[in-house]
Amino acid sequence: MFNLDLPDGALILTAPAGGGKTEAVIDEIVRARAFSLFSPVWVLLATGQQIFAVQERLLARSQDGVQFGVEFFNFEMLYSRVLDLLGDPQRLVEDTARYRILRHVTAALDEIGDLEHFARIAASPGFVTLVAGLIHELKQGRVSPEDFWNVAEPRSAKDRDLARIYHAYQDFLRERSLVDRHGAGWLAIDHLEKGAKLPGCPELLIADGFDQFNQVQVRLLTVLARQVSRTWVTLTAAPDEPGRRFRRFEQTRDRLLRVGTIDGRQVWQVIPLDSLTPNPSPLYGEEAASEQGGEAVLHHLTNTIFQTHPTPIPGGAAVSLIEAPDVIREAGAVLRGVKRRLLDGAPPESFAVVARDIGRYSSALRDLARAYGIPLVVREGLSLAENPVASLVMTLLDLAGLDFPRRELLDTLRSPYLDSPDLELDQVALLERLSLERKIVQGRATWLDEIRAAKGKRIDEDRDSERQIDPAVIDQLLDSVTRHFDRITPPPSGTIEEFVRWIEALLGPDPQLLADDRDERGGDSPEAGTDAEADHEAHFHILSRVRQSADPDHINRDLHALRRLKSVLSSIRSAHELISGGDEVIAWEDFRAELGLAVNSARLILPGEQSRVGRVLATDVTEARGLPHDHVYLMGLAEGIFPAQEPER
Repeated sequence: MFNLDLPDGALILTAPAGGGKTEAVIDEIVRARAFSLFSPVWVLLATGQQIFAVQERLLARSQDGVQFGVEFFNFEMLYSRVLDLLGDPQRLVEDTARYRILRHVTAALDEIGDLEHFARIAASPGFVTLVAGLIHELKQGRVSPEDFWNVAEPRSAKDRDLARIYHAYQDFLRERSLVDRHGAGWLAIDHLEKGAKLPGCPELLIADGFDQFNQVQVRLLTVLARQVSRTWVTLTAAPDEPGRRFRRFEQTRDRLLRVGTIDGRQVWQVIPLDSLTPNPSPLYGEEAASEQGGEAVLHHLTNTIFQTHPTPIPGGAAVSLIEAPDVIREAGAVLRGVKRRLLDGAPPESFAVVARDIGRYSSALRDLARAYGIPLVVREGLSLAENPVASLVMTLLDLAGLDFPRRELLDTLRSPYLDSPDLELDQVALLERLSLERKIVQGRATWLDEIRAAKGKRIDEDRDSERQIDPAVIDQLLDSVTRHFDRITPPPSGTIEEFVRWIEALLGPDPQLLADDRDERGGDSPEAGTDAEADHEAHFHILSRVRQSADPDHINRDLHALRRLKSVLSSIRSAHELISGGDEVIAWEDFRAELGLAVNSARLILPGEQSRVGRVLATDVTEARGLPHDHVYLMGLAEGIFPAQEPER
């Protein structure tokens, strides 16, 4: 343990990477709870994985095995907590609502002729996305719409348009008492700077695991530090070493000190922890025998990796280079190394597999870990649009707008996720054969005309035989295809509620919920199951087909994706209620563009990937920062992959 005798007040604690900053934080939390059990402690961490890791380490260190009085936050959670305590809770708008609000205010400016430069592309989803990113950066920097206008007005028409959109967006939020993510921080800072006292103020506030703070975060930490008895902010530092390697940490420290200078007095005090050494944490396997040598090698690597002509030293067992020709074999080499150490007795929690872009490796890691019998969790924010069942739903919604192209139409009909109420499997097979013989490419009218023309014709069964098609079969196929086309053709216009209900009707009910409902009403009652039977011809049984999968992981993944899709639909509905009360009639094309933007930006973290207890962790470098591991495999350093190329705008 650290033996710290530090003063009260606001402290910036600095130490090199791996210098024990988080260990010192945990020591102080344990000590604070021992001396004052009922005084709250707030712990602010950069990522969800850090929160889980610190909670687990704190539980292991706590004698009573509980964390009573210790609250964990990221900055967004902290903004809401402060506003709640100050008696000013706010309605937070999610990204889907932000995009809708920006589309609304941009269209309003265009309608009255206030856009000088961007009028032609103001309605495009891509433009809205870029403007949302710009406003996000401006708000991080605490740049108000008024300040941005003062800079933009004498400049170009483009800058003035952006300033007008930003001003209109912020006015919309203010008029309706709404806040976005950084706006909640602005409001919390405003209350505290005007002298509001925080009820239930924590005894200790800790911010750990951050490599930088934006202006909103720096300001909030500073105003909180003036009310909290003790505030600790940990930062990585490398004293007396030139170069750009630690410039970000130095800039963050200087930003805190600059904001912390109030009336000539400095709120913050910088205290290096370099000279304080904690008890070494246990190591596993071959590194245990050469701990000091391993630390020296890693320290040397950290300090010289970006030098042009570094002095080489023997790496020993501390550092190894793995070379592989492609992603799959690189992942295989890494996991074989993990497997060997697991068999030697190293616990899974002591491993981290890290990449700058974990998405490049996630599929290979999952497949090979299953083959090698390695307990692995991949912490990856998956794109909702790339999930197979969500992708199928979006394709289904687009078929009518694309005029029923052959390949996409047949792919959806043969999908294991879809059970068409209109077409049987033998009809789908016949439809495919007809499309090949009649050379159908797309077009509703073309499909129906060619099916009619096939009546009385002969069709190839295989290369050597053909048969006459029963006219009644053709009539049934024509009727089935017509009903299928009608079912997946969206209404040309409607309210958001009507569009959402139409999509949910395509998805169908959850059979698990129907079974629970039957059990509650009594399985033998006349009413039991009638809803499901009545709806049998109304939807594609997508939820039912998902639950029929033989792979529990796939069931979990796809159910979570469908829940996320429904959450996106709910967010769109809420966004329109903010603007028009939800009764506005809009064109399907406008709704589909908005839905596509929301789905493309939505991310998935599966519930089973929240905790890594008993499993090897694979994640990106951002999620892995601040997490101690005895064995780290760093992937993706090949030329052309690292350093990453910035795309041109």
